Formats: sequence, structure tokens, C-alpha cells
Amino acid sequence: MPRSWYESEEEWDDDDEYQDSMTEEDEYSDVEDEPHYEQEFTVNGEELLIPIEWKPLKLGMFDYEVSNIGKIRLPGEWWNPSEGCPVSGTPYRSFPVHYDSNTVVHKMMHHIVYEAFYGKPPLGWEVRHAWHVPFDRERMYSNNIVDIDIYKISDL
Repeated sequence: MPRSWYESEEEWDDDDEYQDSMTEEDEYSDVEDEPHYEQEFTVNGEELLIPIEWKPLKLGMFDYEVSNIGKIRLPGEWWNPSEGCPVSGTPYRSFPVHYDSNTVVHKMMHHIVYEAFYGKPPLGWEVRHAWHVPFDRERMYSNNIVDIDIYKISDL
């Protein structure tokens, strides 16, 4: 329990079990933990921790920050990132981009994530989900940067 939950200094001093698990930084902080900065993935049966990274990206009229785990937010707003809106009847998500007060275009989230980290794909290439990407719990594709790639457009 945080130190402020104890009624007296003696009660705090008597709780050896909790104090042994604390660091010096914990002792002086009653604030909840910082936002989660790592995402756990399983690749070929092996668990990997990937640090969450945010990149700036201008979309239409606004500046945003886009994460490598497929989320978007306004700069500095850590409490409410968006995964985008489900595109009806598909496993994709999109995000509304405002180009002016009367023009809104829904851009696919995997395109936004790729653009934030690598820029626009070269001419003749398109952004797609990698072939092995499973659906998430909402039956949607993951927009993690590790699940997105570019493919050469072919004339089949």
C-alpha cells in the first residue's frame, strides 16, 4: 500500500513485507504507475517485449503522434489514443482525416502507421498487412508496425 494509506508512521514501519518490495523511488511516490510503455508479442512461440514509440505525423489540418503498436493521438495526450474506427464488413480500421472544415477522408490505419515510421511507400508499391497477421480479439487486423509491410503492385 502507498505510505499515505497508513494511519501512523509506526504502522508504516511495521509493514516489513511491503517495504522490502519497494524501491526508494516508490517510497516517495503515491502516484499510480506511468502509462504502459511496452507491448508484449508472441512470435514463433517466443514472447518479445517491444518498447512503444511515438512519431509525429501531419494529417490534413492537424498534427498527430502515431505509435508503433497502431495507435494515434494528439501530441502529448497519453490518456486517450485511438486505434481507429472499424471499417464495416472488413478486418480493417480507418481514421478520419480533416483536410478542411468540409472535407473528411477516412485513411486506413496501417497506411498511417507505415507513413509515420517510414514515409510514403515508393511509386508502384502499396502498404499491406503481412500475410501471417492474425486477427485481434475484435476480429480486426493488428496495425503494429511489425505486422505491416509494403508489396510491389503486380499486373496479374
